[in-house]
Amino acid sequence: MIRLLSFNIGFCGGHHGITEGRQARGDVKQRLSMLTRLIREGGWDICLLQEVDAWSFRTGFVRQAHMICEQSGMPYFDWAWTWQRPWIPFPLTWNVARHFGLVNAGQLILSRFPLSRMRHLPLSKIASKGAVYNWFNIRRVAQFVQADVPDIGGVVIGNCHLEAFDRDTRQQQGGEIRDWLSLVQGPIVLGGDFNAVPDILPRGTYFSDEPGIDYGLDSTISDFRKFPFHEIADGFADLALEDFPAESPNRRLTYVFGNDFIRFESVERLGDFPISDHRGVSAVLTIRPSLPTNG
Repeated sequence: MIRLLSFNIGFCGGHHGITEGRQARGDVKQRLSMLTRLIREGGWDICLLQEVDAWSFRTGFVRQAHMICEQSGMPYFDWAWTWQRPWIPFPLTWNVARHFGLVNAGQLILSRFPLSRMRHLPLSKIASKGAVYNWFNIRRVAQFVQADVPDIGGVVIGNCHLEAFDRDTRQQQGGEIRDWLSLVQGPIVLGGDFNAVPDILPRGTYFSDEPGIDYGLDSTISDFRKFPFHEIADGFADLALEDFPAESPNRRLTYVFGNDFIRFESVERLGDFPISDHRGVSAVLTIRPSLPTNG
């Protein structure tokens, strides 16, 4: 069996890092220590992390990615850049000390198994926005590796963080990921922060914590189910897997999919750690070395 964690750590900005802006260096290091201890003690074989800072003004220039790789106890890793900008003027305020400022950030896959065949697939930008907006915006990337699992062989592991504010772009990014995965043979596990709710909801579906984002008419997750993929919640409908916002979750944004080689044995939403505005999601899975043939 393989234990897997998917966790948007929100640059270790705590519950409100997005709206608060720059974080105190000491607070960031404390949350980071909590995260690395969680990973060491959690017993996961694969960890998919999103929104990890490498060396950024907003987190006191704490080298998060370096510390996670060094202190988590996981011997193999792959890093994918998603944001490298000299200054991000967000939150929108004249108080530049609160700005994100210089940002160097990305996604991280940690593994107890050797990794190879790394591929970082750039995803579409928001077509309805201009060049300036897209230059400042995070660069969405789908990150793929092959994990060499004993007695199984190569397993393709994907880590993604899809567009948060534009439904059409998010759905397009999902299609780009599926197009790439359609060329892959063998076991596939894809996880991450998809920034979409599980079902296609009516237009005008809003949540009180994000009143400006319409979650309606979004087919991102249902399109992945047609791949064909199955998802960790499929056999555990009675479990509460809402992961956002961390303090009082009211919707799912984090998912883990598998193809027919993958069987999900259990799934668990982590408790509320003051690391991020998301909660992590953990799954236990088994992998078939081959699919049964007809006849």
